[in-house]
Amino acid sequence: MKVDLKLKGMDKFVSVMKGAVDSMQRMRATNLAAATAYRQWISRNFRADGGLHDDRSLKWKPLKESTLERRRKGKKSSNSGAQILRDTGSLMRDWELTATEKYGKVKSKRIYSSVHEHGSKKQNIPKRKIFPTDKQSRNIVHPVYEKKVQAALGDDK
Repeated sequence: MKVDLKLKGMDKFVSVMKGAVDSMQRMRATNLAAATAYRQWISRNFRADGGLHDDRSLKWKPLKESTLERRRKGKKSSNSGAQILRDTGSLMRDWELTATEKYGKVKSKRIYSSVHEHGSKKQNIPKRKIFPTDKQSRNIVHPVYEKKVQAALGDDK
C-alpha cells in the first residue's frame, strides 16, 4: 500500500525555514548586542560595588582603612571617595567589545582586571568578581538571542 500526502503550506514553511537558517548565519550584530548587554551588566555591577551577583558572598568587600587613607592623601588617586575598584576609574571604564559571526567578547583593557576578578593572596588583594556568574551570563544574553530567533522565524514582536 502506498500513501501520498500533500501538505498545504509546505512551500511556505520551507521558505520560512530557509530564511531562518540564512538569518541565523548572520550573527555578528546579535553577538555584539549580547556583548553590549553583558558590558552594561558589568557597569551596573561596578556602581553596585559587586552587589548584582545572585550569590551575596560575591558582593565586594569594603576597602581597607589603609586604602581609604591613601586616597585621602591623594598620593595615587584622583578619586578620594570609597568607591571600590574605582581608584582612577579606568578599570570600570576601559572595556573592549568585539564580535564575529561566531561569538561576542567583552574584555578589559586593563591587565590587572583578572587579579581583582580572582583575588591574589600573594598581593593581598581580595576577590572582587567583576563578571557575572555563568548562570547570570546566560540570563543576560538569552533575551538577545531569543529576539534574534523570533525575528528569524518572522515572529518578532
